[in-house]
Amino acid sequence: MCYRQGPWAGQEGTKVEPDPRFHKAVAPPFGKESCPGSRLAGPAEAKAEAAHLGERKMDFVFLAVGVTSPKGFSGGFKPVVEVGKRLVSRGHGLTILTSGAGETVFRNMGLNADFWIIDPRQEAAGGLIKESFTMVVRMIKAGLLLRRKRFHGETVIFAFSDLLWEVCPLLFVKGASVIRVSSLHMTYPQPFKGYKGAFTDRLQAPSLRESLAYVQHRLSLFCMRRASDLVFAQSNIWRYLLDKGISAEQIVPFSPGIELDFVDTVSPSAGRYDACWIGRYHPMKGCEDLLGVWAAVSQARKEARLAMMGNAVAKLRPLIKERHLERNIELLGPVDDETKFAVMKGSKVFLLPSYYESWSHVAMEAMACGLPVIAYDLPVYRDIYTKGMVTVPIGDEAALAREATELLEDEEKRGKLSVEARETAARYERGWDEAVEGLLARLKQVRSG
Repeated sequence: MCYRQGPWAGQEGTKVEPDPRFHKAVAPPFGKESCPGSRLAGPAEAKAEAAHLGERKMDFVFLAVGVTSPKGFSGGFKPVVEVGKRLVSRGHGLTILTSGAGETVFRNMGLNADFWIIDPRQEAAGGLIKESFTMVVRMIKAGLLLRRKRFHGETVIFAFSDLLWEVCPLLFVKGASVIRVSSLHMTYPQPFKGYKGAFTDRLQAPSLRESLAYVQHRLSLFCMRRASDLVFAQSNIWRYLLDKGISAEQIVPFSPGIELDFVDTVSPSAGRYDACWIGRYHPMKGCEDLLGVWAAVSQARKEARLAMMGNAVAKLRPLIKERHLERNIELLGPVDDETKFAVMKGSKVFLLPSYYESWSHVAMEAMACGLPVIAYDLPVYRDIYTKGMVTVPIGDEAALAREATELLEDEEKRGKLSVEARETAARYERGWDEAVEGLLARLKQVRSG
């Protein structure tokens, strides 16, 4: 087990400065009465709480043990990075308990923190069984490390995902001055429904991956009930927590944000595309559907070009060749934020054939670039993305292809949706800062008894 503090390994004497993008005050996209505890997140109250908390700094320990590779950027890392940056900017201490790959990811994202490394490997990805074993080992190591630690002063141990291997270690934490916080960013479908059938009447034979995901989620909820003083939960799923036995007083609701100031500094890519997509290869993402959709679009528009970003490209390359789409699809692989936004700005529409999402931050990012989003009609989108998104029935590749083709050919309609998309994204510009202010306010409340 390796304990690393200060500079990144291999960069002795180097200090990573906090990213200047997060230095601004912001407010939540949901109203005061939209979910429990949101009365604490009103701008005036949050500002007063933040001023008071400026006199009493806390030490935060983030649990992010599930990172298996430094390649690419998962949406699950976003809260770690955005909340972490803002806590550091306010003068709070930050340590991240993670893997060697996790340190690389978070350093590259500009997160200035100390690191406790429980697995020094940069690559630990593998098959389902191998990765599950790795996560269980890391979970045990993290729990034992936290058990041995003697925390002084006011410390917050923060499990930054709802995965079992990051929530379970909270059970090992001891100390009267320690506040334990878990997170909930998504729910998991019943195995007999699966990701593809979650919002339809479709049933399936349970897959091993989806069954294990569901079981670990149920165990994670048990750990949350037993070991969490607070649960940091997305504002669109807090009612789910109430149904699972988490009290309203424990829930700290938040909505993800988008930094329009940074997006606006990025110029469109040199390469121009009709559409783009970014994601990982997973049953919920509809990757195969995307290829079917683009095959249909390419039949109508022979020169149509799709840019695909993310770590799904290696899996999809043979399927693209099989469908003879090499001329119509450019595989860009994992990209950084600047490249991602550049490609989005160099595109006309964003395709989102996901069967299951908890929020879809990439939809918000695409809208921030002025891209209309064409997606399957998932319930989660209906309250969040009220404008700038075109939806079709879940699983209807032909309908999604028709909508994409129509938008590519109708510049006036596309322009109107582009304006609406940007307006939708702007509603969430102040999300991350207000999430942190609401969290700090609730922590003060817990601390004062």
